[in-house]
Amino acid sequence: MDKLSFVVVASSADGYRVLLSWAEVDPEFGACSAPLATRYNGRPLVRPTLVTPRDGRASRYVRDVARLEIARFGA
Repeated sequence: MDKLSFVVVASSADGYRVLLSWAEVDPEFGACSAPLATRYNGRPLVRPTLVTPRDGRASRYVRDVARLEIARFGA
C-alpha cells in the first residue's frame, strides 16, 4: 500500500494547481479517471488539459498544463 502515499500535482501555465491523490486514480481504489486531453473538438491543443469528469464541479480541470509532478506525501 506504499503507493497510497503518493499525490499527483498538475500545474497550469498561469500557476493554477490541483492535487489528486493516487488512490483517486488507481483502478484498485477510486478508479476516477483523470485524462490529459490533447485535442478539443478535433483540434490539437497547444498544452493539454487535465479533465476530472467525475467531479461534480469543474474546479479541478487544469487548462494549459505546464507541469505534472508525482510526489510522496508526508515523506
